[in-house]
Amino acid sequence: MIMVSKDKVHLLYNDVEKEMHVSRSGFYRKVSRYKTLGCVFIVVVATLLITSACLSEKFCWRERTCELPPVPVQDSSHVCKKLQDGSPRKKFPEALIIGVRKAGTGAMRFYLDMHPYVEIASAEINFFDFEYENGYEWYKNQLPMALDGQLTMEKTSNYFHNKKTIQRIYNMSSSVKMIVVVREPVERSVSDYIQRKLKKSENDEISYPSFEEFVIDPSTGEVDASEKIIKPSIYHKHVVKWLKYFPLENLHFVDGGNLILNPYDEVKKVESFLGIPHCLTRDKFVFSSTKGFYCIKKNKGRREETKCLPETKGRPHPPVDPDVLRKLKVFFKPLNEKFFRTIGRSFNW
Repeated sequence: MIMVSKDKVHLLYNDVEKEMHVSRSGFYRKVSRYKTLGCVFIVVVATLLITSACLSEKFCWRERTCELPPVPVQDSSHVCKKLQDGSPRKKFPEALIIGVRKAGTGAMRFYLDMHPYVEIASAEINFFDFEYENGYEWYKNQLPMALDGQLTMEKTSNYFHNKKTIQRIYNMSSSVKMIVVVREPVERSVSDYIQRKLKKSENDEISYPSFEEFVIDPSTGEVDASEKIIKPSIYHKHVVKWLKYFPLENLHFVDGGNLILNPYDEVKKVESFLGIPHCLTRDKFVFSSTKGFYCIKKNKGRREETKCLPETKGRPHPPVDPDVLRKLKVFFKPLNEKFFRTIGRSFNW
């Protein structure tokens, strides 16, 4: 038997421990170097990929950020086909065209009626102003059938300036989206006058007051702000009432003048506001030189047809006394500026 002294064992243990410590230190140094090299490699590769992406045509450089450009929905034709799946049902509207009277609400309803993701009532229901006592079930029955994925809508142009409608609509839905078509106030007032006059019988029409008699107060010689064809054009007065119940994000304002000249631009903004695909592409809008406004192409089965607004739309305006026009412009100017400040945008009036 071989005997080893305690001192030799102790020395031997110390030598082994030193060797192990050196081995571990070397190992950890190697691992640390590998980690560092790995991190550097990842950073370099990521930087190269990001730089390459930012310089490629598929991406764009915006405020030092690389982001994909939005993919236009209209490029995916299958998205904009008429929905077929599911069972249609009646439901309360998710969106309303609430006005303004004689500003272009009929044209906006007409265009949205061509959209495959929209089902809109064919006539003004006037539920929230004149038919409210009939109840919600009656109202729902007046609305069109819609599939899941389709928006149910209604257009009544009196809602905007009728003070009763705001809380009633809020009680139905606090999240409903509302489209407000506005038009240069003087033009809108003249158009309102023409429609009211045409609704009179032939005998009444002969004795019907002139536009100038309607809008000018004979006792002062100035614009009569209380006149029924003037009040709807005082937009800011009505908007502030709506904003007591609904946030501004629930209201989308359409430039009625631009809707006549460039309907595609205004309709596309409405599609975005409603959160539906951009199906009404520019090529679907066709200008009619005989009618003086844009019609729209619609697929009907395998063929395509062009549909236009009825003949009653786009009536010519009668000449108005230049002095009265001047007074109206002066009257509306500060009111328009209040309206622009309230909604945070302006129109070329």
